[in-house]
Amino acid sequence: IVDNSVSQWVDVLTRDLTGITNTSYADWSNKIYVGGSSAVYAGHSAGGNSSIQLRTDNNNSGVVSTTSGGKVSKVQITWNINTTADRKVQIYGSNTAYSSAADLYDDGKKGTLLTTITYSTKGEAQTDTYAVSGDYKYIGIRSSSKALYIDEIQITWVAGN
Repeated sequence: IVDNSVSQWVDVLTRDLTGITNTSYADWSNKIYVGGSSAVYAGHSAGGNSSIQLRTDNNNSGVVSTTSGGKVSKVQITWNINTTADRKVQIYGSNTAYSSAADLYDDGKKGTLLTTITYSTKGEAQTDTYAVSGDYKYIGIRSSSKALYIDEIQITWVAGN
């Protein structure tokens, strides 16, 4: 999605984009959302419940940008209704490129914790939007603990260094 009047691009990350469709965790990289920004994404995830499945326990999974799409202005999380209530996703910003999801578990590489978003009620549709304050060229998303399922991650980039 491109809006040239404000030079912004929205990348839509889904299980299909990651290419990971089974319930085994695996690395993926060099993924670009066609029609969006110039950002390149990598991650470590599974594909349970037809979603991007993330968890911290033993898997150190997440989604990161390895090439910037500009300046991150907004992140929207659309939860999968099979997620257990009170699961939390953490969003990080950095001005150093991530190399893999493992960077989100390294205090020297994970960047700044921007926000933590909580899924409220299992079985209920929920979408959360976070407007990023500050200038960050790279984004990282991970579970704060245990497994969670995300149908879609939308990352809005604006023109900038």
